[in-house]
Amino acid sequence: MPWRVVNVLTTVRELAPYNPKRTALVIQNADSDAVHVSGDQTTVTTLGWRLVEDSIMRLTIEQGDEPWLPLYAQRVSGDGEVKVYEGFGLPSEEEV
Repeated sequence: MPWRVVNVLTTVRELAPYNPKRTALVIQNADSDAVHVSGDQTTVTTLGWRLVEDSIMRLTIEQGDEPWLPLYAQRVSGDGEVKVYEGFGLPSEEEV
């Protein structure tokens, strides 16, 4: 199940757990209220990245990111959906 939708509230929510097999992680804020995302669950709204409506964050090994690490989200107010995609492995030669 690579795609899913997570409802994010004003409390910290795990978007993706630690998974050493994950090679890509894409997050999209599907709501009009901003959402904050961070690898540190204790500072999500203060030090995390702020994603406004329809913003997308891509973490991939090819770009030097660490998509296998856990990622958390939190809203300052309200609630709304965040789309999450987790990629595993590289595409086969037939898919390229």
